[in-house]
Amino acid sequence: MKILHVTEVLGKYIDWGRIPDRILFNACQRGQVIHAACGVFALGGYVAPLPDNYAGYFYSFRRWKNQNVSRVIMAEKTLVDPVFGFTGRPDLVVELINGLVLLVDLKTPIAESKTWRVQLAAYWYLLDKAGVKVNSAASLRVKPNGAEAVAARYDDWLADFDIFLSALNAHRALV
Repeated sequence: MKILHVTEVLGKYIDWGRIPDRILFNACQRGQVIHAACGVFALGGYVAPLPDNYAGYFYSFRRWKNQNVSRVIMAEKTLVDPVFGFTGRPDLVVELINGLVLLVDLKTPIAESKTWRVQLAAYWYLLDKAGVKVNSAASLRVKPNGAEAVAARYDDWLADFDIFLSALNAHRALV
């Protein structure tokens, strides 16, 4: 059985065709740079100054982390489930100042996507199988101007994971 990546499975449910190629390319570049910088910072590493068009996103994340996180449990670790045959790379697992263990997925788009909660449910499952217990999951939309990041929490991971499994099975049968 081929091991599929969570985003590969869910990518079929995003209308990429309505996004001009140049904008999509720039968004992918931005996402890679921001994820790398935030991952390094989360683990206590040094982040060199970023270009102006990316810096605000990083400042937004840094502000959120400094105000909310007591410790980083995991960052950018690839996990695999050989039973269902999928892999994923959660951005962060953190312990918040209030003691809650939160699975965080960094996002740079302005609008929330319906697939994000399903993506996080798949990551939650992978973490659970790896023995990492989380209390909640959230997409964290960092802002281009450095403003306060917006977190959308998703707590019904079992129902959302069922949706992911349906998408995974459809992908295997139809793609």
